[in-house]
Amino acid sequence: MADNDEISDWCADCRADLLRFVNEGFLWGEAELEGWNGPDAWQGETLATIGEEIRKRDFDGVHSVDPVRMATASGHGIG
Repeated sequence: MADNDEISDWCADCRADLLRFVNEGFLWGEAELEGWNGPDAWQGETLATIGEEIRKRDFDGVHSVDPVRMATASGHGIG
């Protein structure tokens, strides 16, 4: 098990890589996520796009930047 410093470093490394955070931070295939090996394709694309926008804004985790504005809609719920 990782210690707090390792977890903090990992979170900082994932600051602009939300897809990595979701892929590595959840226990895919276990408990409530049994049968799932990662986010749905559209969710992964959305996370990757948000990460790109964070990098474009050069967000450092401390100083504010312009917000990322996105919307997703579905006729049957997006999960």
